[in-house]
Amino acid sequence: MWRASWAVLVLVLLSWSSTGFASGNDFKLNRLTSCVANGDGCMAERDDAAFETFVTNLGLIFAPSFLSPSESLGEAGFSVGFETRFSVASSDPSWRVLDDLAPTGDEPPLFSTLQLHVRKGLPFSFELDGLMSWLVDSELFYIGGGVKWTVSEGWWFLPDLAVRGHGGALTGAPDLNLANAGVDVSLSYSFGVGGVSNLTPYAGYSHMWTIASSRVIDSDPGRNEIPSGNYAPETVFEQIEPQTDRGFVGLRFIVSYFSLTAEAAFASQMQTYGLHIGADF
Repeated sequence: MWRASWAVLVLVLLSWSSTGFASGNDFKLNRLTSCVANGDGCMAERDDAAFETFVTNLGLIFAPSFLSPSESLGEAGFSVGFETRFSVASSDPSWRVLDDLAPTGDEPPLFSTLQLHVRKGLPFSFELDGLMSWLVDSELFYIGGGVKWTVSEGWWFLPDLAVRGHGGALTGAPDLNLANAGVDVSLSYSFGVGGVSNLTPYAGYSHMWTIASSRVIDSDPGRNEIPSGNYAPETVFEQIEPQTDRGFVGLRFIVSYFSLTAEAAFASQMQTYGLHIGADF
């Protein structure tokens, strides 16, 4: 099992190195601004509605998937896995922040992320987890973690019930501050298969807050000389805290230490499909 885990790690690292840090999914917030003529100069004008839509979608792209059933790992349990996710976004003019979709952003983009996810069991059915995600074809990383509590498990024919709180922050964005915080509730039920493996379907609901603001944005970056008069091209998007709701369903297959989990999460703005491969000890 350890050999398989190392093989997966090598494949992921090779994928990262071969893809490189291209900028196709790096964004430019100045595309959500304009420099409006004002006498012999211009004044910065922001598209606040587009900024809110964009950061809400970006928060969903990096929002942690559950990718595990409600049952706890146990006090001595440990899990490590590698995950890939695909997020399908709705068409929206705010996607003009991306190079590939400028200037209108009307085409619905597809995003993929790679993620390392570690979980550790604690006493009293608690569990800690930590993760690091990378948005493919970008320099954006997301670092986060959470706490899960399995409220009830193994009660006759009743499903296991768990609640989880999570949070994290985006790095690698030169002009954006973004963090997520959320709460999940999930149900799952395990079925033995052939006495040697286990199949566990699960489903749940998630509520998430995205806290975002910008640094100073130059709405007229192409001008080399600053003319005299009314010229104020710099602006800032103030902090906003949009909220989103998601429903998710998943299925985990485990045999010996090896686990494979597939999950789909649905929000009004975006659908995300994830796959986890790893080991539970």
